[in-house]
Amino acid sequence: MTERTEQRICIKNCAETIEMLQKAFGDECMGKTQIKEWYKRFKSDRTSVDSDPRSDRPSMTTTPDNVERVRVAIEQDRRLTVRGTRR
Repeated sequence: MTERTEQRICIKNCAETIEMLQKAFGDECMGKTQIKEWYKRFKSDRTSVDSDPRSDRPSMTTTPDNVERVRVAIEQDRRLTVRGTRR
């Protein structure tokens, strides 16, 4: 995630953004559409390089507690699916 922030900083400061980022980050470079979007944001006086919060996707966290709860649930009933329903 830090690498994306670094790329956004480059977009904010450079005119030849796409070419420069492709040279600097190679296969890990953001797509042209993303670069153009961030360039547009910075041109509109945006100063933050952090992503905006997303309300369309649930936030998911893998913790040892979550992993253990899933393992116990599967051990109790191996027919459980990812969504928690039986076949």
